[in-house]
Amino acid sequence: WVIGVVWAVLQSIGGVIKIGEMAGGTAFWAHLGGFIAGLLLSVILRAPKAASIEFGHEVLEQMNERGPAASLHATEQHLKKHPEDIEAHRQRLEALQAMDDPEAEARALVETIKSGPAELAAELVLRLQELSALGDLPPALSARLAEEFKTENTEAAILLLESILKLPADHPSRPDALLSLALLLEKHDEVRSGRLLKELSQSYGLHGAASVARAKGLIE
Repeated sequence: WVIGVVWAVLQSIGGVIKIGEMAGGTAFWAHLGGFIAGLLLSVILRAPKAASIEFGHEVLEQMNERGPAASLHATEQHLKKHPEDIEAHRQRLEALQAMDDPEAEARALVETIKSGPAELAAELVLRLQELSALGDLPPALSARLAEEFKTENTEAAILLLESILKLPADHPSRPDALLSLALLLEKHDEVRSGRLLKELSQSYGLHGAASVARAKGLIE
């Protein structure tokens, strides 16, 4: 930046006065115009951000070689600047896994699912299941993610809805989860789907989810 500013100042001066044997004129302004155009294009094309991420990845790779603790610290610092960086999120979670701290890993998984890149959510849900920590997700978030996953990642959607059904019987999220899971299993497991609908009818007959099921002809 210092070199660039000094050069731009010299070009501006050269455009209006004579420097040595060179007379001021068009060439200086052409140089300066190209410089400014390059700066604008770099901003439009997000070159500084791309360069920062690339440099950050080089640092993360070096820290990863030093061990999981160094990798974890480096990724957390990197993510403060680039919270959307999927690779950094993955490396952070891999570092936590390597440190063999399931509770800390589960907290980080929940945090990443809540605020990290949406592209990671499904695989992180599956990892939470491996840690038996799906219940750590807020029920409302689990229901929303299940709706998003129901066509492209049925396994993750089923796991999320099942985690909601483990809540106490009087929890307000259970009726909608019963209906959603019954509809999801309708073509793959009719027996279980029927049991879920029966529970919905018997335990939550006055709930809106039961009304929807009746309108669809699923329960009486």
